[in-house]
Amino acid sequence: MFTKKMKDQIKKSGTLLASIGTLGGFIADVLTPLGPFTKWIFIIFIILTIALFIFYLKNRSFGKKYLPISLIFSTIFGFLFLINGDSKSGVLGDNIDGISSMQKSLFNLQESVDRIENKIDVVSDKLDIGFDKIEELIKLNNPIENPTSPKDHIVNAYLYMSSGLLKKSQFSFEEYFRLTNDFKVDVLLDYSEVFESNNGFMALKKQISFLPENDVTRVISLIKNSIDDKELVKALFNDTLNDPDLVKWAILMSWQADYSVSWLKSSHFYEYGHYMFTSHVSLGYYCENIQHYFFNNSKAHELILTNTYEKQPLYFIQIDWKRYYPNQQKRDDGKPWEYGNPFFPHDYWMYSWSTKEYQIEADELEKLYLEKREEGWFR
Repeated sequence: MFTKKMKDQIKKSGTLLASIGTLGGFIADVLTPLGPFTKWIFIIFIILTIALFIFYLKNRSFGKKYLPISLIFSTIFGFLFLINGDSKSGVLGDNIDGISSMQKSLFNLQESVDRIENKIDVVSDKLDIGFDKIEELIKLNNPIENPTSPKDHIVNAYLYMSSGLLKKSQFSFEEYFRLTNDFKVDVLLDYSEVFESNNGFMALKKQISFLPENDVTRVISLIKNSIDDKELVKALFNDTLNDPDLVKWAILMSWQADYSVSWLKSSHFYEYGHYMFTSHVSLGYYCENIQHYFFNNSKAHELILTNTYEKQPLYFIQIDWKRYYPNQQKRDDGKPWEYGNPFFPHDYWMYSWSTKEYQIEADELEKLYLEKREEGWFR
């Protein structure tokens, strides 16, 4: 089938082409763990050989010129493909320890590159969305090796925190602060928890004192230095910040069931509910007015829900009478209450502390409550 000229050409260039093909086969075989390169190259040269043979039969010059090359490479890669079989490491990797070690090293390197590239994508997304998907990030990734950017360090801080590696978490938090000089409420609260676990309460108090002075660090200092909620609320009321809304938020977050603050006296339930509700209204339901103090905006709202059994701010019990006290409609003498809420100042005979000023205030509060309930605040 082949002319004498074709045979001479194969014989003349066979040694060089065989050497090149063998080298290519060696490389393809070594790369087998990353994919069946020998098989793919063999299929490519088979198709190419068939096409060149057709051109050869049509007496085309490039068919005559390149058919021998394609035929030799097809033979070499076909042979390697046949003896390779279903091997995951290739013929050389299965039979030569040195090749197997080289493949393992190469494969692990590629795996690391893929993992790091994936981390970069996830971290980039993470920076845009804050901490909304931190739990998902923790499940999908190991800590970033050799972190350099603020993004790397803040992600590592939470990954280490989640896995209980608190020393590493503390270091990552501190590197993030060092690189950004950015202190957010939620990040500082988490950092304080980690630092106190590692070093104790007294060391935390000292550490907080080293932070730059601003509204956020001042609030965190008050929260972390207070020994109980009553003392904290007193400290917050007596402290003056540039942004009083941040104080309101801190009280909403911190104040639980202790109503014994001295200024509340016998009217404490009403005054507590009034202050907490109107403070919340001034912040916005999701605390929109102070979200810029948080790395993760949603934390501003979530953190005021941590002190209840029903994932609602605690003051709801004092304000939301339509839910908690739906039957408070009539007095014992059968006459209707002025308010459906038993904590609001009613007739003088009922509450000795009830005054005209309180009742005017209660009228305003009742209208605000009904308005906000209609908007969905309490439902």
